[in-house]
Amino acid sequence: WVGLAKQSQSLPPLSDAKLAPPLSWSGRTVIVTGAGAGLGRVYALLFAKAGARVLVNDVGEKGAAAVVAEIRSLGGKAATSVASVEDADRILVDLKAWAQADGGKSQPRERVSSPV
Repeated sequence: WVGLAKQSQSLPPLSDAKLAPPLSWSGRTVIVTGAGAGLGRVYALLFAKAGARVLVNDVGEKGAAAVVAEIRSLGGKAATSVASVEDADRILVDLKAWAQADGGKSQPRERVSSPV
């Protein structure tokens, strides 16, 4: 992950259509837990720079909102989910609400888990 985080810093702006695999997450939605600061923030920005829609989850509303604003300022799509990672039901409610708000585009079709 550290290598991917470093690699994401050299990615082109979100508006640049030259972004190519293996870091293309275009058309996918990811949930990043603990994304209000630290490594979670880095992962959220990495996925956004790679084209993903990002549900920024954190227990702190201020941090989550700041990361969403940062992603949006870069041209990405993001929404907040203010809940503990232990409250998966709350996070899924937020995800479904976001999916309905953007016409179903944010509905994930697969699950990718970190080994950490």
